[in-house]
Amino acid sequence: EELLRDSAAGDETAKKALSILNSMKKLVAHSEAKIEAAKRIVEEELAKGSKIIVFTQYLTQAEIAARKLGAPLLSGSTPRERRRLILEGFKKGYYKVIVMTTVGDEGIDIPDADVGIILSGSGSRRQFIQRLGRLLRPKPGKEAKLYEIIAKNTFEERHYRRLINADILL
Repeated sequence: EELLRDSAAGDETAKKALSILNSMKKLVAHSEAKIEAAKRIVEEELAKGSKIIVFTQYLTQAEIAARKLGAPLLSGSTPRERRRLILEGFKKGYYKVIVMTTVGDEGIDIPDADVGIILSGSGSRRQFIQRLGRLLRPKPGKEAKLYEIIAKNTFEERHYRRLINADILL
């Protein structure tokens, strides 16, 4: 937060550090191993009859994930009518998996999703809670699961531990 504040105030060193940090986050997020892990989870969950949302922070990662998972992609650049058709297809069971960028974090009602997979995020608690909320829509007998795929020994692992310590995940 201090880095963001200093960068916004015009501190050139903070701006450069923030740029490096963002590049590192993208590099970790775009790990091929993350998409392969998501693919394994999707296969296991589909065998159980689950309906799955894969969340990503980055469009490039979302495009790769959608292609590898054979799933439609919802992003800010998805035309409104196409978005509506994808969501309708998901609700009716035509699609069992959809991939979403941050466009899916707020304001989209998807009551049938029971599994979420987070490939990447902003790191904010608010975004995490919004994504969890996509799965916790009321439906009789519904049980939800949320997977967050993190890269070991990176800032992602430290962030995950902070969430646990804040009791958000428990």
